[in-house]
Amino acid sequence: MNLCERCSQPATLWVAVGGVERWACNACADSLTAIRGLGALAEGMRRPARRDGKCPNCGVTEEDARKNGLVGCPLCYAAFRDSFWSDIAIPRGRWTRSELW
Repeated sequence: MNLCERCSQPATLWVAVGGVERWACNACADSLTAIRGLGALAEGMRRPARRDGKCPNCGVTEEDARKNGLVGCPLCYAAFRDSFWSDIAIPRGRWTRSELW
């Protein structure tokens, strides 16, 4: 288990910046100024999933993300997590869906 770089509590957020891994707990994520945008990402992950099918950060709709197979930003994963997270989390490679479930 990785620990927060500031308070040594269990880390819940991880970001790689310039090849360097940075770890933070939810409490410290907002104050890490070395990682631009980490506070907004942490806040977005703590918010409940939206019910209108639209990312609050970039405006991508759930329908567009499904159709294109791409999300618009990291906060899309939190915004759409209740509806299609399992669809986009399928590992790629030699395994088929039947082998995984």
